[in-house]
Amino acid sequence: AITACQKGGQWLRAVQLLEEMQSKRIAPDRIIFNAVLAALDQAGEWQQALHVLKDMQLKRIPPDNLTYAAAISACARGGQWQPALELLSQMKDKRILPDTSAYTAAMTACEKSGQWQWTLQLLNEMQENRVAADPETYKSAICACERGSQWQRVLQLLGEMKEKGITPDALTYAVAISACYGQERRIEGQGLYQEAIEKGLLRHWKNRSRLEMDLRGHTRHMA
Repeated sequence: AITACQKGGQWLRAVQLLEEMQSKRIAPDRIIFNAVLAALDQAGEWQQALHVLKDMQLKRIPPDNLTYAAAISACARGGQWQPALELLSQMKDKRILPDTSAYTAAMTACEKSGQWQWTLQLLNEMQENRVAADPETYKSAICACERGSQWQRVLQLLGEMKEKGITPDALTYAVAISACYGQERRIEGQGLYQEAIEKGLLRHWKNRSRLEMDLRGHTRHMA
Protein backbone atom coordinates (compact mmCIF):
# COMPACT_ATOMS: atom_id res chain seq x y z
CA ALA A 1 0.00 0.00 0.00
CA ILE A 2 2.84 2.40 0.83
CA THR A 3 4.50 1.65 -2.52
CA ALA A 4 1.21 2.51 -4.23
CA CYS A 5 1.17 5.84 -2.36
CA GLN A 6 4.70 6.49 -3.56
CA LYS A 7 3.72 5.92 -7.18
CA GLY A 8 0.54 7.94 -6.79
CA GLY A 9 2.25 10.89 -5.15
CA GLN A 10 0.23 10.48 -1.94
CA TRP A 11 2.97 11.30 0.56
CA LEU A 12 0.62 12.14 3.44
CA ARG A 13 -1.12 8.77 3.14
CA ALA A 14 2.27 7.01 3.04
CA VAL A 15 3.27 8.70 6.32
CA GLN A 16 -0.09 7.81 7.88
CA LEU A 17 0.30 4.15 6.90
CA LEU A 18 3.77 4.08 8.42
CA GLU A 19 2.40 5.51 11.67
CA GLU A 20 -0.47 2.99 11.65
CA MET A 21 1.99 0.11 11.27
CA GLN A 22 3.96 1.30 14.27
CA SER A 23 0.86 1.89 16.41
CA LYS A 24 -0.11 -1.75 15.73
CA ARG A 25 3.42 -2.88 16.72
CA ILE A 26 4.19 -3.95 13.17
CA ALA A 27 7.87 -3.23 12.68
CA PRO A 28 8.51 -1.55 9.30
CA ASP A 29 11.70 -2.59 7.54
CA ARG A 30 14.10 -0.59 5.39
CA ILE A 31 12.06 -1.26 2.25
CA ILE A 32 9.00 0.36 3.85
CA PHE A 33 10.96 3.36 5.11
CA ASN A 34 12.59 3.82 1.70
CA ALA A 35 9.18 3.77 0.01
CA VAL A 36 7.90 6.48 2.37
CA LEU A 37 11.02 8.56 1.78
CA ALA A 38 10.61 8.17 -1.98
CA ALA A 39 7.04 9.52 -1.70
CA LEU A 40 8.28 12.47 0.37
CA ASP A 41 11.06 13.10 -2.12
CA GLN A 42 8.62 13.34 -5.01
CA ALA A 43 6.54 15.84 -3.03
CA GLY A 44 9.56 17.87 -1.92
CA GLU A 45 8.57 17.37 1.73
CA TRP A 46 12.11 17.66 3.04
CA GLN A 47 11.23 18.29 6.71
CA GLN A 48 9.03 15.19 6.82
CA ALA A 49 11.79 13.23 5.08
CA LEU A 50 14.32 14.22 7.76
CA HIS A 51 11.82 13.25 10.46
CA VAL A 52 11.24 9.82 8.89
CA LEU A 53 14.98 9.26 8.50
CA LYS A 54 15.53 10.14 12.17
CA ASP A 55 12.74 7.75 13.18
CA MET A 56 14.39 5.03 11.09
CA GLN A 57 17.72 5.59 12.83
CA LEU A 58 16.13 5.56 16.31
CA LYS A 59 14.71 2.15 15.48
CA ARG A 60 18.22 1.01 14.51
CA ILE A 61 17.23 0.18 10.96
CA PRO A 62 20.38 0.69 8.89
CA PRO A 63 19.87 3.13 5.99
CA ASP A 64 21.36 2.48 2.57
CA ASN A 65 22.16 4.53 -0.51
CA LEU A 66 18.50 4.60 -1.56
CA THR A 67 17.50 5.92 1.86
CA TYR A 68 19.91 8.82 1.78
CA ALA A 69 19.46 9.57 -1.92
CA ALA A 70 15.70 10.03 -1.37
CA ALA A 71 16.19 12.24 1.70
CA ILE A 72 18.84 14.36 -0.04
CA SER A 73 16.67 14.66 -3.14
CA ALA A 74 13.76 15.86 -0.97
CA CYS A 75 16.07 18.56 0.42
CA ALA A 76 17.08 19.47 -3.13
CA ARG A 77 13.45 19.90 -4.19
CA GLY A 78 12.95 22.14 -1.17
CA GLY A 79 16.08 24.17 -1.97
CA GLN A 80 17.72 23.10 1.31
CA TRP A 81 21.42 22.79 0.51
CA GLN A 82 22.78 22.69 4.07
CA PRO A 83 20.65 19.72 5.25
CA ALA A 84 21.53 17.97 1.97
CA LEU A 85 25.26 18.35 2.68
CA GLU A 86 24.76 17.21 6.28
CA LEU A 87 23.08 14.03 5.04
CA LEU A 88 25.93 13.42 2.61
CA SER A 89 28.35 13.80 5.51
CA GLN A 90 26.30 11.31 7.55
CA MET A 91 26.67 8.76 4.78
CA LYS A 92 30.44 9.03 4.92
CA ASP A 93 30.43 8.77 8.72
CA LYS A 94 28.45 5.54 8.41
CA ARG A 95 30.87 4.32 5.71
CA ILE A 96 28.15 4.36 3.06
CA LEU A 97 29.82 5.54 -0.13
CA PRO A 98 27.45 8.03 -1.81
CA ASP A 99 26.49 6.90 -5.30
CA THR A 100 25.71 8.99 -8.38
CA SER A 101 22.13 9.66 -7.29
CA ALA A 102 23.11 10.89 -3.83
CA TYR A 103 25.87 13.16 -5.12
CA THR A 104 23.71 14.55 -7.93
CA ALA A 105 20.85 15.28 -5.54
CA ALA A 106 23.21 17.15 -3.20
CA MET A 107 24.63 19.09 -6.15
CA THR A 108 21.13 20.03 -7.26
CA ALA A 109 20.35 21.30 -3.76
CA CYS A 110 23.45 23.50 -3.89
CA GLU A 111 22.67 24.64 -7.43
CA LYS A 112 19.15 25.76 -6.53
CA SER A 113 20.55 27.78 -3.63
CA GLY A 114 23.21 29.50 -5.74
CA GLN A 115 26.07 27.56 -4.13
CA TRP A 116 28.09 26.94 -7.28
CA GLN A 117 31.39 26.47 -5.39
CA TRP A 118 29.90 23.63 -3.36
CA THR A 119 28.45 22.08 -6.51
CA LEU A 120 31.89 21.95 -8.12
CA GLN A 121 33.47 20.67 -4.92
CA LEU A 122 31.03 17.75 -4.88
CA LEU A 123 31.75 17.00 -8.53
CA ASN A 124 35.48 16.93 -7.76
CA GLU A 125 34.80 14.66 -4.79
CA MET A 126 32.89 12.28 -7.06
CA GLN A 127 35.84 12.10 -9.40
CA GLU A 128 38.28 11.49 -6.53
CA ASN A 129 36.07 8.66 -5.24
CA ARG A 130 35.63 7.28 -8.77
CA VAL A 131 31.87 7.69 -8.68
CA ALA A 132 30.58 7.99 -12.25
CA ALA A 133 28.92 11.26 -13.20
CA ASP A 134 25.89 11.13 -15.52
CA PRO A 135 24.17 13.79 -17.68
CA GLU A 136 22.10 15.01 -14.70
CA THR A 137 25.25 15.42 -12.60
CA TYR A 138 26.85 17.68 -15.17
CA LYS A 139 23.60 19.52 -15.81
CA SER A 140 23.43 20.45 -12.12
CA ALA A 141 27.01 21.69 -12.18
CA ILE A 142 26.48 23.69 -15.37
CA CYS A 143 23.24 25.23 -14.07
CA ALA A 144 25.02 26.18 -10.84
CA CYS A 145 27.85 27.87 -12.70
CA GLU A 146 25.41 29.69 -14.98
CA ARG A 147 23.64 31.07 -11.91
CA GLY A 148 27.02 32.16 -10.56
CA SER A 149 27.98 33.90 -13.85
CA GLN A 150 30.87 31.45 -14.29
CA TRP A 151 30.80 31.11 -18.07
CA GLN A 152 34.35 29.76 -18.34
CA ARG A 153 33.58 26.95 -15.91
CA VAL A 154 30.42 26.21 -17.87
CA LEU A 155 32.47 25.70 -21.03
CA GLN A 156 35.00 23.61 -19.14
CA LEU A 157 32.26 21.31 -17.81
CA LEU A 158 30.68 21.00 -21.22
CA GLY A 159 34.07 20.00 -22.60
CA GLU A 160 34.47 17.38 -19.85
CA MET A 161 31.10 15.88 -20.78
CA LYS A 162 32.14 15.47 -24.39
CA GLU A 163 35.51 13.97 -23.44
CA LYS A 164 33.76 11.37 -21.30
CA GLY A 165 31.19 10.57 -23.97
CA ILE A 166 28.32 12.04 -21.94
CA THR A 167 25.82 13.67 -24.30
CA PRO A 168 24.45 17.10 -23.24
CA ASP A 169 20.70 17.53 -23.72
CA ALA A 170 18.79 20.59 -24.94
CA LEU A 171 18.54 22.12 -21.47
CA THR A 172 22.26 21.75 -20.84
CA TYR A 173 23.05 23.50 -24.11
CA ALA A 174 20.45 26.22 -23.46
CA VAL A 175 21.93 26.93 -20.02
CA ALA A 176 25.48 27.01 -21.41
CA ILE A 177 24.44 29.38 -24.20
CA SER A 178 22.65 31.63 -21.70
CA ALA A 179 25.79 31.66 -19.53
CA CYS A 180 27.83 32.93 -22.47
CA TYR A 181 25.32 35.52 -23.68
CA GLY A 182 24.76 36.68 -20.11
CA GLN A 183 28.43 37.61 -19.86
CA GLU A 184 28.59 39.11 -23.37
CA ARG A 185 30.54 36.12 -24.71
CA ARG A 186 28.62 36.12 -27.97
CA ILE A 187 31.20 34.21 -30.04
CA GLU A 188 31.27 31.30 -27.59
CA GLY A 189 27.50 31.39 -27.22
CA GLN A 190 26.95 31.40 -30.96
CA GLY A 191 29.30 28.45 -31.36
CA LEU A 192 27.35 26.41 -28.83
CA TYR A 193 24.06 27.47 -30.41
CA GLN A 194 25.23 26.26 -33.82
CA GLU A 195 26.43 23.00 -32.29
CA ALA A 196 23.05 22.42 -30.64
CA ILE A 197 21.24 23.14 -33.93
CA GLU A 198 23.41 20.59 -35.75
CA LYS A 199 22.54 18.00 -33.09
CA GLY A 200 18.84 18.77 -33.55
CA LEU A 201 18.47 19.98 -29.97
CA LEU A 202 17.57 23.63 -30.64
CA ARG A 203 15.80 25.37 -33.51
CA HIS A 204 17.43 27.89 -35.79
CA TRP A 205 16.23 31.44 -35.26
CA LYS A 206 17.32 34.36 -37.41
CA ASN A 207 15.68 36.78 -34.99
CA ARG A 208 17.67 37.28 -31.75
CA SER A 209 14.55 37.88 -29.66
CA ARG A 210 13.08 34.55 -30.83
CA LEU A 211 16.33 32.83 -29.88
CA GLU A 212 16.19 34.35 -26.39
CA MET A 213 12.57 33.23 -26.03
CA ASP A 214 13.56 29.70 -27.06
CA LEU A 215 16.38 29.63 -24.51
CA ARG A 216 14.09 30.90 -21.76
CA GLY A 217 11.59 28.21 -22.70
CA HIS A 218 14.22 25.53 -22.12
CA THR A 219 15.57 27.00 -18.88
CA ARG A 220 12.43 28.28 -17.14
CA HIS A 221 12.07 25.19 -14.93
CA MET A 222 15.52 25.75 -13.41
CA ALA A 223 14.07 28.15 -10.83
